[in-house]
Amino acid sequence: MKTLQQKAMAFAEKNAYDDAAKCFEQILHHDPNRVDALLNAGLMHYYAGRYQFAEQFVLAGIAKDSQSPDAYYYLGLIYTATNHPKGAINCYHRAVILAPQYEMAWYNLGSLFFDQKEYDAAISCYKKVLEINPNCFDAGLNIGESYARIEQFEKAIQCFKKLVLTHPNSPDVHYNMGVAYNGLRQYRDAIAAYDRALAIDAGHVKSHYNKSFILLLHGDYINGFAEYEWRLKQPKTYQSVSIKPRWQGNPIPNQTLFMYAEQGFGDCIQYIRFLPMIRERVGRLILECQPELTRLFSGLKYIDLLIPRGSPLPAHDYQASLLSMGYLMKITLQNLPQYMPYLTPTTPLSDRVRQTIHKKSGQPKIGIVWGGTGSTEMKTDMGRSMRLQECLTLFEMKNIQWFSFQKGARAKELNALTDDQLIDLGKYCADFADTAAAASQMDLIITIDTAMAHLAGALGLPVWVLLSYDADWRWLLNIRDNPWYPGMRVFRQLQPGHWRNVLIAVQTALKKLIEKNWNIVCMR
Repeated sequence: MKTLQQKAMAFAEKNAYDDAAKCFEQILHHDPNRVDALLNAGLMHYYAGRYQFAEQFVLAGIAKDSQSPDAYYYLGLIYTATNHPKGAINCYHRAVILAPQYEMAWYNLGSLFFDQKEYDAAISCYKKVLEINPNCFDAGLNIGESYARIEQFEKAIQCFKKLVLTHPNSPDVHYNMGVAYNGLRQYRDAIAAYDRALAIDAGHVKSHYNKSFILLLHGDYINGFAEYEWRLKQPKTYQSVSIKPRWQGNPIPNQTLFMYAEQGFGDCIQYIRFLPMIRERVGRLILECQPELTRLFSGLKYIDLLIPRGSPLPAHDYQASLLSMGYLMKITLQNLPQYMPYLTPTTPLSDRVRQTIHKKSGQPKIGIVWGGTGSTEMKTDMGRSMRLQECLTLFEMKNIQWFSFQKGARAKELNALTDDQLIDLGKYCADFADTAAAASQMDLIITIDTAMAHLAGALGLPVWVLLSYDADWRWLLNIRDNPWYPGMRVFRQLQPGHWRNVLIAVQTALKKLIEKNWNIVCMR
């Protein structure tokens, strides 16, 4: 029996988990009550990726000894691997109750809370880890990052400053410090922190990427777009299936460029303006974009072939992401293409939509979008959306017709209002061609930072954009217009998460328009 145990441990040390599991199972054949063999067999099956077998063995061990902290720890590993976070959290909780000094159980518990965006709970767990092992670097780093996620940036910076003393050559510490400084809008300190990370690791992708946003935010497009190219090295960045070399912006008059839309709808609409510049340098241009955009782009004369994403790739010589055009075209604030509009509606209004819009006449028509259509979670929504209820004071204004272009989950908020307050046009818009046709009938578009802002801007429509405190780089800093869209007006939050000042400013501006008989915008 001792020999089998020794063989199993030797196999485990060599990562030969199948052989190790067989040895532990042989031990159980001779002695089915060996709890340690049950747990170790389960652990080996876990390491081998056979989670169902792993769970069976560990549960059998718990049935024989319900007071084993290792058993619950192993079960926590299995449930984490099989994407059952609640079960894993319960198991790790049980493990630390049985063994309060169980460092890895506390650490894994903190990581689960972090992944569930329960950052206060994560901080508490990581602090327990540091009580047990003050030298646990990862726990200290994660505490700082957790503080940053809940926007307690000063506390985050203090954590990172402590870690710099013991780990001065960790690029991750300097990178995270840069993130925290950026959250405080201390951009110079943020750039310095990213540069320290890059001095240690010149290929630290996240530092390059985050640095790009600060440079772009300040209008340094040459350096900012160069750093922005590092996004292509991130695994999460969408890549085309093309295996052709990436175009470097050089003239290829006898060859074909395959260009693909990399990110969201708004990004694609914003960057499509560069097509005339690109077309001058290539023999033939193929554009792949999301199906929702194909009808909108179908009328662009600079595209030789337009295909929806997922279509078989036509023959081509080079590939490029549409979002690399700022870099490849060497765009600056001075040479940014200004021809407007660069998009026009390609689809006539349906009779139903026309009747809905023009049911009343003689009143200004305003379209509104109050939320993003993607995730409403902090990481992707970034505080840019508001609740429809916050806009109610606008809808109470007299002699204005309001139309909703809201799409996605937030459109459900319309159920709380009547058509007299807000008419839903979003339900008639199957794609952006439909949206463009309907939006062109509005006297004004009011929207948060979403695709509608770019669509209205590209169509040359009067558009007001309501921005969160930590707005995206393309809106620059502290200005009330935007160089990408000359007809645009910008309203900014004065404090994070506070839309009240924005909506008061919008209401005041609308009242001034009404007092001037709405002669600032063109009645349609």
